[in-house]
This record gives sequence, C-alpha cells and structure tokens, in this order.
Amino acid sequence: MELRVWGGAGEQGRACFLVRWDGGSCLLDCGVKRVFDASSAGEYPVWDPEMLAEVDAVVVTHAHEDHAAALPMVERLAPRATLFAHPVMIPEIRACARAWISAVRHHGMEPPFGEGDVADLRIQPWSYGAPMKVGGATLTCGPNGHMLGSMWVQIEDANEKRLVFTSDWTSQSLLLPSPSFPTRADALLTDAAYGVHSFSQDQSLTMILDLIADTIACDSVALLPVPRVGRSQELLLALSTELHRSVPLLVEASIVEGLGRFAEHPELLREGAAARLDAFDPARVTLFRGDIDKPSGAAVVLASDGMAMRGPARLLAEKLAPEPGHLVLFVSNQGKGTVGARMLAGTWPGQRASAERVLWKSHPDFEELSASLRTLHPRPLVVLANVEPDLARPLALTLTESGHVVVVPYVGDCLAIP
Repeated sequence: MELRVWGGAGEQGRACFLVRWDGGSCLLDCGVKRVFDASSAGEYPVWDPEMLAEVDAVVVTHAHEDHAAALPMVERLAPRATLFAHPVMIPEIRACARAWISAVRHHGMEPPFGEGDVADLRIQPWSYGAPMKVGGATLTCGPNGHMLGSMWVQIEDANEKRLVFTSDWTSQSLLLPSPSFPTRADALLTDAAYGVHSFSQDQSLTMILDLIADTIACDSVALLPVPRVGRSQELLLALSTELHRSVPLLVEASIVEGLGRFAEHPELLREGAAARLDAFDPARVTLFRGDIDKPSGAAVVLASDGMAMRGPARLLAEKLAPEPGHLVLFVSNQGKGTVGARMLAGTWPGQRASAERVLWKSHPDFEELSASLRTLHPRPLVVLANVEPDLARPLALTLTESGHVVVVPYVGDCLAIP
C-alpha cells in the first residue's frame, strides 16, 4: 500500500490523498486552497492524470471547500471512479462547490468548472459503519466530530494493511460526539492543524465574548465571518445563550436554517445536544438574507463566508472597515490574499476597524491528538496533514521524542505504508 500526497500536507487547504494497493486505489478528498492574488484564484490538487484516470473510488469526508470544492474536476478526470459521501453531506458538497465558483468569480476570474458540472455530480451515499469493497480492499467510516456528516475513513487491503485517515476532527464539538477511531492502523493520516498548542473550547468562547463585550461597550458592531455550516451553528448557540439579551444578534438566515439539519438527525448528535438545540430561541435573533445594512448601534453579526471573500460577510466587512471601533472577528484559518488575511495584517484599503482572530476549536489540539495516538496498538506511522510547516516540525519532534514514528510530507510525496 502507498500514499501519494496531492494536496493538504505541508500546508492547510486542498486536501487530496491517493491511496493505492494491489488491485485498486481510492482518492480521499479533493479540495481547494484559498490563495488569491492578481494572477490566480485558488490552488488545486497537484495530481497525476494517469493515476487519477484509474481511480476506483473517491471519498469526500466533508463539505468544506478545502476538502470538497474541486470535486467537479475529479468526476471528469476519473471516469472509472464512484463518488461517495455521507448522505447528509451530499447537498452540502454541491453548495460548497457552487460557493467556490462564486468566490472565484467575485475575484474577477473563472473557475475550472461551472454550475453544470456541479449539477452533474453523481455522489453515492455512504453511511457510518457500512463496510464497502473497493478493488479488493475494505473501506469503513465513522463520525469525526468536525461537522454534521463528516467522517474518518479506514482502508484495509487484502494483506490486512490498514491506513486510517482522520480528516478534520475534534472531540470538543458542542453538538457532535467525540470520534472513536479504529484501534489498529499501520498508518494514521491525521489532522494536525494546531501543532503542539492546546486550548479548550471554553477558552476560545471566553476570548470571543471578551472581544465582543469591548466592542459593544463602544456602541460598535462585532462581525463574525463564519462558514455557512459547521462551527457557525455552534457559535450561534453559544452566543445566543451567553450574550445579554439586550445585545442585538443579527444572523444570516442560512446559518439558522443549518440548525434544522442537526435537529433532523438526532442519531448523529452527542448526548445533550438535542436539548441544546431545543433551548434555542429563534426570537433571540434577527434574520437577514443577502446584503445587510450596517447596524446603527451596537450589534453582533454572524455572516458567511469565513474568510470574508464573498456574500454578506464581505459586504458588511467593507462597510465596517473605514470606521474605528468596529470589530471583524475571524474564527478560522485565513488563506493568503483573502480579505480576512489582509484585514488581520492591517493592509485592507482604508481600514480603521479592528480585526482579530480567535480559533473556534474544530481541529484536534496537542492533547486530543496525543490521546488518539494512545488508543492505537501497535504504534502506527503517523503522517501529519492539514498543518503548516512551522507548526508541523515542532509537533513531529515532540511526538518522535515520545516514541512515535512521524512523517511530515509535502505535496508530491509518495509514502510506502509499512
């Protein structure tokens, strides 16, 4: 068995991994990386066209653009492959690809696929715990706590070699259960986004609330650009509970509608999550669709997209930027050249508003990653993914000192699974 890195290692973004074994192959994810400059809009997986044409299956672990937005390209280039995702994820994957089209066009360029390609996607449902045969290997999957319907994937070939791909994961979701990964693997391809850092969701929420409180005290607006699905629903529940009811909470309608998808699938939620959803009071929020006028006084606004490249988040960020006192608070990684990255660097034209970043925990910190490794016997080869080099290197050193065999691969690398 071998692992080829076509994206998503030595970097954050464009996750794309090819696993090959005697008799077959499977592509794990196919995302894009938000890197915008004067000559390009996004970076795509660096694949081998001949190998891609022979792929038997493509598994999309979840519908965030760095894992799914390039899928329409793959269906054209891998005619033999069957595409799989969790049933609740299939419409979200289409929405993710369409949002990427919009982001690229907003940048003044054309993406390598169009609306017709998205509509033509033929994605087959694959539920948790259902073994699947692909080219003589057995694939299994389970929930990983990142978003509703997201999954880890295990591939076991005829020689009983096992590779486990965690994809993006966390054990600290407010709504989803902690993942239970397989207890044996020859190789673990794991999300390592936070490197050696450890922090809790409670710490993140406290920091967010403190920044909002300072902004509200100045009678100003706090804008939180968030992904349409995933951490946005968790933040909505947390803020609607923790903020004083006198603080106006304006929320893009699609984010509130996302709560309904959680409620429709109680079997996928962690204990106590249904009660948290039931306690949400729709009257606590003011909904908006499309553009939003700048609030006249203090307010908190949740709007998509997470890097403020398009949609209501960008429109409102542009309105707030020229005025001091307002806050644009980012809760996720910001790609090079995006509005979020430029605001955080203070290089957005005419910017006088503040910009801050507090990560809402949707990836494993060092303590979570270490705990997951302790469940695996014997110790597997640990392959670090979804992490920038400056974070990957100290993490690899720390894990190596603890007795693990660790690899920090880069795009284009090929690894043999021991």
